[in-house]
Formats: sequence, structure tokens, C-alpha cells
Amino acid sequence: MTLDSYACEIYLIGEEETVQHLFWSCPFAQQCWGILNLQTIQTGDTSENILAIKDQMNNQFFMTAIITMWWTIWTARNEFIFKNNQIVIQESK
Repeated sequence: MTLDSYACEIYLIGEEETVQHLFWSCPFAQQCWGILNLQTIQTGDTSENILAIKDQMNNQFFMTAIITMWWTIWTARNEFIFKNNQIVIQESK
């Protein structure tokens, strides 16, 4: 499979869809983290964001929340790309 573009498919803002963008700085990801009242570091890498989430949650189960959110973001993205299902933040809750 060859991709025509590496741009973010969700918001079409011309941003390259890197791991950093998809899970931390994409507007959709920001909304998802906002559901949990968590803020991510837009310019930080994954390890910085994990530590930021850990500090904000102050809970031993912070990694469970991170992994669950990554799964939510990933499946919503794939539903949008491969099945043309619109992304609705309320459904991601």
C-alpha cells in the first residue's frame, strides 16, 4: 500500500501525521485528552507527555488511561480513514 500523503487525515491542516501529532498535538487528540481534563505538551515528545500526564493524574493507573486514550484515538482515526465514519468526540467518550 502506497500513501499519497503523510498529512493528518482527520483535520487536513497540512500537518504531517507523526506519532507526536496523532496522539498528542492533533486537535482531535487534544479534545480527547480534554475529556479527562488533561493537558499535553504540544511541542514535547512522547516521554515528556507521559510524565506530564502522570503528574496531572497523580494516580498509579495513569498508564492505563494513556493506553486507553491511544487506543481510542487510533480506532477513531482508522474508522474515519478506512470506513468513512465521521469522528464525533462524544462517541469517543
